[in-house]
Amino acid sequence: MTNENAGPDTTGATDVTNSTGSTGSTGVPIAGARPLPRPLLWTLLVIALVANAGLSLSPLPAAVAAAFGVLVIGIGALLIRDHRRSSRATT
Repeated sequence: MTNENAGPDTTGATDVTNSTGSTGSTGVPIAGARPLPRPLLWTLLVIALVANAGLSLSPLPAAVAAAFGVLVIGIGALLIRDHRRSSRATT
């Protein structure tokens, strides 16, 4: 069994890593690779937490509150990732 793509890259393009860690074959930054600003993430986190708490007490289906709970976890993960990247960059 042979691998047709096993040879070296002959296109002449080299991988370039931009400041956010996203790679591209050109020096142009990749669209959408810029992270959300921290104040926006904190605002979204507070809104999602309040919505999750309010919906947990409401007669609406639990799936709606669960969706906001998943949103809270996702935003929290983004904040942790941003914190770790910024603290790693300063050391």
